[in-house]
Amino acid sequence: MAQQLIRHVDEKTLELKLANQELTETANSLQAVLDSSPASIAFFKAVEAQKEQPVDFTLVICNQKFSSDFSKPASELAGMPASSLFPFEYQQQMKQVYATSMPFYAEHLLDGHPKWLATAMTRRDHGIAITELDITLHKEAGIQQQRLMQQLESSNEMVQSLATMKEYVQQRGAFLRTSFHDLRGSFGVIVGATMLLNDMDTQQEKDKVLDMMQRNLIQVSHMMNQMLDYSRLESGEEKLHPVHFDAGALLTELCDGSQPLAQEKGLYLHFEGPGSLDVEGDQVKIRRIAQNLVLNALKYTLQGGVNVKWRSIEGDHDALPQWEFVISDTGPGLPAPLLAKINGEIQYMGSESPVTQANTDGHGEGIGLFIVKKLCELLKAQMRVSSQDGAGTRFHIVIPLSYV
Repeated sequence: MAQQLIRHVDEKTLELKLANQELTETANSLQAVLDSSPASIAFFKAVEAQKEQPVDFTLVICNQKFSSDFSKPASELAGMPASSLFPFEYQQQMKQVYATSMPFYAEHLLDGHPKWLATAMTRRDHGIAITELDITLHKEAGIQQQRLMQQLESSNEMVQSLATMKEYVQQRGAFLRTSFHDLRGSFGVIVGATMLLNDMDTQQEKDKVLDMMQRNLIQVSHMMNQMLDYSRLESGEEKLHPVHFDAGALLTELCDGSQPLAQEKGLYLHFEGPGSLDVEGDQVKIRRIAQNLVLNALKYTLQGGVNVKWRSIEGDHDALPQWEFVISDTGPGLPAPLLAKINGEIQYMGSESPVTQANTDGHGEGIGLFIVKKLCELLKAQMRVSSQDGAGTRFHIVIPLSYV
């Protein structure tokens, strides 16, 4: 029995020796795998005072990257407490991960070094597995990508600005060509009438030619004034000069003064609004807007008439006080491209311009409407235009009651 027991012990000893060799080889293989990782890897066992309440952690195993970070061999680091290796905040984070079993991940820049580290902590059984990886190149690549994206956006904005400028130049060119064409036509009529004037035999014929010359001179003067107004508005020379005035009295006077033109064309001109409406604004520019719209409506309306309404607007307690006036007519309506351009819904390309569109459709040179639009922008007013072919046009202007 003693011999059998000795043989049995020898067999078990041999098995344990072989198993220990296998474990040693496996451990060496695992250590080689850990050492080949570019990340710093370590496992700390919790030192618990009470259940699930660690007071510290002890290093059990680490790879070569971890040991090189501390400039000590792994054999010397083994068994060292976390309190000797890490700052207080780091230890607190380890305890929180151990207590909650919630993984932790953070990216941070090392103090005094242009180096980024990604830190991950995970609870494993009765300890904490910690992995740290240098992500400086990744961060720099991200920063470089962000910088390139910003440069690309800036380039896109520059391209858009150049396209807008090109479009603006094209529109200005079309506008100038159309305006000078109209001016040349009017001057041609005047020159031709002047040459015919000497050949007229009767005073009646001369009066007829003089009347035609006067109408064309008035038209030329009107166009020149509009071009100058538009030029001043575009260059920013026009400034806002707010004063207190009675907008009701201003619009009433304007409508009364336009009645002869309406009666001459057999049209009605109805107006409705409070006789007195105290506002703060640029009286001259508001009068120019209203006068331009009323006279245009009477000019191009062939039957029916024009309605003018004004009132103050009571909005929410947070909204700024405003007032409005609406001018509507029963005329032919505006061309769709011109209407969309005024409302800011489309952009014109090439030589197609709102001025050209207006001329070809017989609705006037159109520059007056864009002067109104520019004046509204200067007054911080909202202008919305609705129009239907053959059914008339409606201009709705909303203006601040004050500019405080």
